[in-house]
Amino acid sequence: MRLASRIELALGRGVTLGTLLEKVAVSHPGRPLVTEADGGLQLTTTEAAELVDSWAGAVAASSDPGDRVVLATP
Repeated sequence: MRLASRIELALGRGVTLGTLLEKVAVSHPGRPLVTEADGGLQLTTTEAAELVDSWAGAVAASSDPGDRVVLATP
């Protein structure tokens, strides 16, 4: 990842989870991102980017601009 991109991410300008994972997936396609300790789940950067994009699409389809949206994560 270029220095300018790293600085942009560090400053948090226009960065969403989707844009962050998209950049990581492009820079490191197919690399493991999450591996559960018991070996149950393994998620690559590409898979994570696709999941976040899918979730964002579902939220966008069921909400309007200006709506408050709450995301609960474990």
